[in-house]
Amino acid sequence: MPEPASAIVVKSYVAQYSDPIEFAPGELIELEREDPEYPGWWWCRASTGKEGWVHDSFLERSGRKAKGLSAYSARELSVSRGERGQILQSLDGWVCFRLESGLQGWLPETHVERGDELSEEDLL
Repeated sequence: MPEPASAIVVKSYVAQYSDPIEFAPGELIELEREDPEYPGWWWCRASTGKEGWVHDSFLERSGRKAKGLSAYSARELSVSRGERGQILQSLDGWVCFRLESGLQGWLPETHVERGDELSEEDLL
């Protein structure tokens, strides 16, 4: 995995799901549908009944079933413009983002900009 990239939130975002899907490696997952807006992301249901979006790279698919390839959480972050952090992973329109506070989760890629060169004035 590449080195995390410094980034800043350029557009506020509110998490859409309060209790998202999480699973461990090897856990069986049901596939519902692929996201038409973000191909590569699947609406899935874990054995716990929790549902959420999962990127194809976390799944070993076989028909309408899949097996988790690694630990995963679909937790999204609620963020405000100007918050800083690091992009840990970028997958088909979404980034896994860790805020300076240590909180981490998913955001649409359009809501962050890479690099430390942005100043507060750039956000006004």
